[in-house]
Amino acid sequence: MSNRDDFSPKTKRMLALRASYICSYPGCGQSTVGPSEEASDAVTMIGIAAHICAAAPGPGARRYDPSLTPEQRSSIENGIWLCSNHAVVIDRDDVTFTATMLRDMKLKHEISRSFVPKPNSSEHTDDLIALGPNIIGVGEFVGVDASCLKIKFKHFILGDALDLISYASKFSKLPPDERYVLVNVLGEGRVLSGAPTITKKSNEYEAILPALPSHPRVKAQHIGSSFAQHPDTGDWFVKNGNLARVSGLEALPQKIQNSLGLALGESVFSPKSGTRIAQFYNDLDKSPWLSRLIKMEVIRLASIPQEDCIQKSNRTPLLCVDRVREIEVLADSPRDQRLPVRVILDINGVGRWQHDISIFIHTDEQLREAAPSWLAGASSASRNS
Repeated sequence: MSNRDDFSPKTKRMLALRASYICSYPGCGQSTVGPSEEASDAVTMIGIAAHICAAAPGPGARRYDPSLTPEQRSSIENGIWLCSNHAVVIDRDDVTFTATMLRDMKLKHEISRSFVPKPNSSEHTDDLIALGPNIIGVGEFVGVDASCLKIKFKHFILGDALDLISYASKFSKLPPDERYVLVNVLGEGRVLSGAPTITKKSNEYEAILPALPSHPRVKAQHIGSSFAQHPDTGDWFVKNGNLARVSGLEALPQKIQNSLGLALGESVFSPKSGTRIAQFYNDLDKSPWLSRLIKMEVIRLASIPQEDCIQKSNRTPLLCVDRVREIEVLADSPRDQRLPVRVILDINGVGRWQHDISIFIHTDEQLREAAPSWLAGASSASRNS
């Protein structure tokens, strides 16, 4: 049995994501993940979650600190993401590379990759961009005209450059419900009308995306009537001797909450409905990525139409949401599997609108039972990111 206080797989993944899969060593800039030639879905990883203070005592255990507990040695605070070359460099010189220096190196690199706007920065802000369901990157919205959006991918958190190129080349064979782009900084998404044009410039990928106009929304006042759900139990309830009903704007919080709490593939009537929010939470809770990933899913439900087999229509699931302004996670963890969030939206027929809702968060076991085929695909994609 090893006496090393190693990082968990989740901690390693979080270190990599916070570093944008780029080496934290000053001036290196090495991307640590990329496509492999072994297979069309294979990747090569040269990144290492290195310990700042060694995981165990012994010869060559650089910066070992006996005052740390096993939990502290294996925590994310004791890790730094490096390429394989610089991981070796810091483990051969603990005089130059002190624990304090490495923590400072890590902090400066993470700040450089942060989404938080920087003083005197340009008007462009990096944020999440999704191209279909299997490519999520961090990048920049460059511009838009009547028929095209122009974006720039700087690095990927789901999929990679090979997937981006494959998406463009195989676009005509993609299912219609995978032909879309979501841009967090805009708070909206578009259905693509043609294959993207991809151009590599240095370590970035520029994409020109032919897109349809925004899908029509309905006014909030025209949302149909449905049975009301009790705010505490979520169950239908009786009011004035009848099952209570809600409609119009009054029905919107309930509709948003139900839509976001449905796992993708969970509905037997509409297996392509639902979101990946529970999977994102289980993988990335307490991460700065979480609120942006939730925002991305809300944008998809607000902007991208789905075929409604019951209503025999093609409409956006959230019907009246014109733009997603902000999503704020209000608690560190769910209570009774419900995660409180604040949504700030532009509503057709209303304007700016804010509401606090609770999203049901499935456990991994519940996700496997509800949507086993989707979860297997998502897990495979997560391993490749």
